Amino acid sequence: MRIAVRGISLAAALVLLSASAATAALPPGWKVCANRLRGYAIGYPGGWYTAQLRASERCSAFDPQPFRVEPGTERPLTRLQVSIEAASAVRVAGWFTDRRFTHGRYAPTRVNGRGGYRFEAVANNQGIFPAGTRFYGYVLDRGGRAFVVQTAVPPQRSGYASFKTVVDRAVASVRFFSPHRTTQAAGRRAVRVYFSNPRLQRDPTSCSEVFARRRSVPTFRSREQTLTAALRSLLRGPSHAERARGYRSWFSTRTADSLRGVRILPAGLVRIDFADLSGLIHNAGSSCGSASLLAALTTTVRDLLPRARPVYSLDGSCRAFSDWLQQVPPRTCPPTRQ
Repeated sequence: MRIAVRGISLAAALVLLSASAATAALPPGWKVCANRLRGYAIGYPGGWYTAQLRASERCSAFDPQPFRVEPGTERPLTRLQVSIEAASAVRVAGWFTDRRFTHGRYAPTRVNGRGGYRFEAVANNQGIFPAGTRFYGYVLDRGGRAFVVQTAVPPQRSGYASFKTVVDRAVASVRFFSPHRTTQAAGRRAVRVYFSNPRLQRDPTSCSEVFARRRSVPTFRSREQTLTAALRSLLRGPSHAERARGYRSWFSTRTADSLRGVRILPAGLVRIDFADLSGLIHNAGSSCGSASLLAALTTTVRDLLPRARPVYSLDGSCRAFSDWLQQVPPRTCPPTRQ
């Protein structure tokens, strides 16, 4: 059989074919939504609404009532949600049995030949969700990463059983295809910054396990300028959406402007000077706190400069930084400026 596609790219043709396959599996009156950047299509009830801030978030939230996603806020709880997590399917399914939920359970299942888990849980008062919020959904294995389709129903909202049916039908309509790769905007590049995330930790007792998050920064010719931009992104801390997904950091908007200088020296030394963070970050001097903070800083630095030996200071004083975190001072503390 020959298929002739004129006027569109092969990637666009694959999206159309995947969307057509999803449409064929839809209940009457449903629509299909395709996210080209994430590489999936999913069905949803025709009278429902969807909204997003960025193209990468397309087809991730649906609700029978109109809603908005406000900049700088967490995505609202909607009756049909889609997310892609960096962790494995079984790990994500296990989230719904931790201390934040009661009556949490999950079991293996298969959807259109793809392995995964079906889960159900009720939030208690130990997490960010209102106590009594009911969750139901599926976690599918997509190449080692978790693809989640779920409903979240607050305690004051009725219709939980009908929303479960919507999820069952929506997950049956899911089709995957190769994501459309976009190029970085002109004059910008991607860097990685690192935060902790208890949900993703392989070792729950580890204080130094950190996980990458992408940031876009201007393109510089100088490595010092690029590292400066990456560290400033790190010092802003996780976004609201990232915090909702479990990412944690000592850094936040309070520390966003605390970087004073970066200097790359011979033999791998990298001098990094901050304003006095001790007045902005409390309790970082504990053994676990200092390990977590240093892991985020050093891993971010070495992501750009793999052989770097960072030397940190507060207001130019390496001893002040070491005393703050109850660490042994470095043997050498070169000035941050020539």
